[in-house]
Amino acid sequence: MAASPYLLEEITTKISQEDGTVLQDLLHTIELGDYRAYEGLALLKDLRASRKKRRYYKDRQQVVNYLLTKTNAGQVNTTSDKAQVALTKLGDLQIERNYKYRNSGLQAKYAKLLGKQPVQSWVQLFTRLRKG
Repeated sequence: MAASPYLLEEITTKISQEDGTVLQDLLHTIELGDYRAYEGLALLKDLRASRKKRRYYKDRQQVVNYLLTKTNAGQVNTTSDKAQVALTKLGDLQIERNYKYRNSGLQAKYAKLLGKQPVQSWVQLFTRLRKG
């Protein structure tokens, strides 16, 4: 497994693109747009895809940072053992994540959605919202 500062730079650029350009375009479209419900769902799906893509790169960024950690002698030492630990770390990072809401109103309204499988249809979405 090869890790280099160039790889880290490329990953960081992709994260910045998702955090900046893509996220801002989607949020401004949501804020300023005039769209129908099905178009709103499409926006939500695009936002989710963008956040998942960002998380994918953030996980890899953590692993590359670990691989690029310098020894006491100031040298990067990527042994096969260290690479195996990095792969294990990556697997651990991909385990289901939990989120702690910062806004109690949003938590009361949406926390139940985090414990469920992703919404696959309008019927499923409306059923969940009606129960809440």
